[in-house]
Amino acid sequence: MLVLLGISSISWAQEAEHVFVFLNSKPDKAEISTEEEDSLQTAHRKNIHRLVVEGKMIVAGPFENGGGIFIFKSGSVAEVKQWLMTDPAIKANRWNVEMFPIRFIKGGVCLTAEPYEMTTYNFTRVRLINDIANYKMNNGSLNIWNGPVGDSNVIMVGAFPQSDGGIIIYSVDEQELSFGEDQKDHIRLENKILWVARGSFCE
Repeated sequence: MLVLLGISSISWAQEAEHVFVFLNSKPDKAEISTEEEDSLQTAHRKNIHRLVVEGKMIVAGPFENGGGIFIFKSGSVAEVKQWLMTDPAIKANRWNVEMFPIRFIKGGVCLTAEPYEMTTYNFTRVRLINDIANYKMNNGSLNIWNGPVGDSNVIMVGAFPQSDGGIIIYSVDEQELSFGEDQKDHIRLENKILWVARGSFCE
């Protein structure tokens, strides 16, 4: 179940040690001056640095065409919501924010030391697209992760609770991810390019 700056009760959420955050582009955000936008972005970056130094945030990076992600070292969506609200740009409603407890099925996340090198990763968001997929996932008869987990080009696989799908990080530009014969009926893939520090996914 989706958490949009709120709290969710997920049966296995207590087992998660991280919370994944999408900062989604917001087409209807308020128009502000260039100076105001620059000031918010500066404050946004300073807040990211503070959260990293405090050991709360592990990964942060933008997508190539807008928006971005955070990964926090906390299994509590409520706690991460409090941390997010210290970000002036988030308080100013510059993105549509989604939060999910995440369980790593393959790989994980690592805090990189400064000075770090920024690089790109291929990023896929996996969404379950219908009630049948949701039902099958919850009763254990649909396991969409077998293919990606066994793929040598896949660096990290993380699953969100229940019907929320998950994410995949992989290392090649044109990757045909395989989810088995039910792929076209049950999942939708959203592919993006992610900029983060090299080594963020412990590869």
